[in-house]
Amino acid sequence: MTGTMLLGWSILFGLMAAPESSTSSDGVSFRGQVTLIRDIQVPARQPGLLERLLVSEGQMVAEEELLANVDSSEAELRLEAARREYEAAAEQAKEDVKVQEARATADVAQAERDDSLAANRRSPGAVPETQLRREELTAQRAQLQVKVAEMEFSVAGLTAQAQHAKMQVIEHEIKTRQIRAPFAGLVAEIFRHEGEWVQAGDPVLRLVQMDRMRVEGFVDAQQVAPYELVGRMAEVRVELPGGRVHTVQAPVSYVGQIVDGKEFRVRVEIDNVPVIREENRTYWLLQPGLPAQVTIRLDRSR
Repeated sequence: MTGTMLLGWSILFGLMAAPESSTSSDGVSFRGQVTLIRDIQVPARQPGLLERLLVSEGQMVAEEELLANVDSSEAELRLEAARREYEAAAEQAKEDVKVQEARATADVAQAERDDSLAANRRSPGAVPETQLRREELTAQRAQLQVKVAEMEFSVAGLTAQAQHAKMQVIEHEIKTRQIRAPFAGLVAEIFRHEGEWVQAGDPVLRLVQMDRMRVEGFVDAQQVAPYELVGRMAEVRVELPGGRVHTVQAPVSYVGQIVDGKEFRVRVEIDNVPVIREENRTYWLLQPGLPAQVTIRLDRSR
C-alpha cells in the first residue's frame, strides 16, 4: 500500500473518531491528527538500467543529494561525438578566411575591368569588346562568390550554435539520469533496486519530510468564521505513546474557506524534534497518525 493511501486512511480514521470542535473563552479547539507535509515517490526521469542505488530505507538525505543513477554510458558516447562536431563547426566559424579571399578576388577582377575601360577611354578599341564582356562577367562572378562565402560563414556560425545546443540537450539527459532528492527527508521505501530496468516515471523510492509536520482538523463553522482564525496562534498538544504529551506553539498555516457539512479545514504546521541522531539516520519524536488537540486563541474584542 502506498504512502498516499496510508495517509488517506489515517486521516479518514482520525476524522471519523474525532469529536466536534468546541469554542470557549480561550478560543476554538478541535481534535486533529499529525500528517506529513511532503510525501512523494521519487521517479526515474529517463529510461534505462538502474546502475547504482546510493541510499537505504530509513536513511536521512539532504536536498539535492544523489540517490541513484540510471546508466548513462550511451548518452556519454553521444555527448562526446556531439562535442567533436561542435568543435569542428566552431573552428569553421572562427575565421572568415574564405570571405576575405573572395573579396580579394573580386577586387582584382574589378580592377582589371576598370583598367580595360580606362585603356579604351585613352585609346578606343585598345581592348576588344569581347574581352571587356568577359572581364565584366568575371567581376560579377567574383562579387557573387563574396556573397556565397559570407553566407557559408554565417551558416558555419549557426551550425556551431546548433551543435552546442545539441550538446546541452545530451548533457541535460545525462543530468536527469541522476536521481536526486527534491527536498531533505527520510527514505521511507525503496521500490527499485540496482540492476533493474526502469522507465521514465517509474517510482524508485518514497521520500517523506520529517523535520516539519502538519496537524489538520475541522472546525465548526457555526462557532467561528474562517477569517477569525487567519494568522492566529495555536497551541498544539500531540499525544505521544505512554500517555506523554508534546506541546508546541505555532501560527495557523491554512484556513479553508469552503464549508463542507458545516465544517471547514484548518492546518497548523509544527517543527518536529530529533530524538536520536546516528551517522545517516535520525529518529523523530512525532510521526504521522498521532492524535492532537489544537486550541486557537481568539480575541473578538479587536
